[in-house]
Amino acid sequence: MQGLNIMNTTLAIKQDKIIDTVAHFLLINSEAFKSNGVKGKMPLLFFFFSYAKKYDKEHYSQFAFEVLEGVLIEELSTIENHQVEENSKMAGIGWSLIKFIEDDYFESDDLEDILSIIDRAVFLEVERLSRTDFEISYIIQLIGLGLYLKERIDLINENEVKILEIKEYLFITLFEINTNIKCIPVRNFELFELCKTFFNDGITHKIVAPFCIEGLNIINGLTPKTHNKRIIKNYKVLLEKETFESVLVYNSFFCGIVKNYKTNSLINIEDYADKLIKNLYLEPENNTNNNLQRLLIFGIYLIYLDKEVEQKSFQLYLLGFLFNSIENE
Repeated sequence: MQGLNIMNTTLAIKQDKIIDTVAHFLLINSEAFKSNGVKGKMPLLFFFFSYAKKYDKEHYSQFAFEVLEGVLIEELSTIENHQVEENSKMAGIGWSLIKFIEDDYFESDDLEDILSIIDRAVFLEVERLSRTDFEISYIIQLIGLGLYLKERIDLINENEVKILEIKEYLFITLFEINTNIKCIPVRNFELFELCKTFFNDGITHKIVAPFCIEGLNIINGLTPKTHNKRIIKNYKVLLEKETFESVLVYNSFFCGIVKNYKTNSLINIEDYADKLIKNLYLEPENNTNNNLQRLLIFGIYLIYLDKEVEQKSFQLYLLGFLFNSIENE
């Protein structure tokens, strides 16, 4: 038992050292994250805020806040000139802003004014996605829109006129998700799980509960009996291939299914993270958005490693959005 405690302490020290290195590297390379939405700067800022709070590194929180201010100024000042496909990004920014405030990273007296501007972009994107031929990539965008609209509706007094408009677009979004879930390939375990997380979060919400219950029933009907076995089989393949960013996403989304296999993988994962950082330092040309997203997945995962059972949905969604972005590049 004493030997186990020593091992756990050693792993914790190593994890903290890796997180410190990841945080420093992401800080000096933050401008390389080109997207301002949930596939780039928003999960990066979540990492900085979380890291600052956990390790008492106030300058990271201050840096994240300054970057967020810059993002809002840039996006809100040019929102009228956005290409239509850019409007999904605004939903991710608005949703992240709400969650940052909910998690007490900072306060804002301008939240309603900011969200009122973002609302218009989100409404336009819901209309675009609901009127065009469906593509599988729309599911992840619809989830992002749904997350924003669900949070948005909770911030508005039921007597306000605008709540009716937000409800309308939220219902359209949920209808589109439920109608098109069947298009997700059976082996796209991560996307199915992201949908399940979204529905499970909504089943206690009085406005969206009927849609979420329907969505869960659809997913359950599409899920084969061999689902868990397939996930374990795929997980083992990912471990063998050392595709560790995928392993971490599996550890997060399928914790209960892969728990008997993941403990022995942690040391290898940390060694891989260490090698990834060293390679990025030694070969700056590899500091692509794709590789930085991989490193960010490591950072977010390791920060919350000591409380996996109580992971926040916010963290899971961001890991899912990052992973989806990497997979589709």
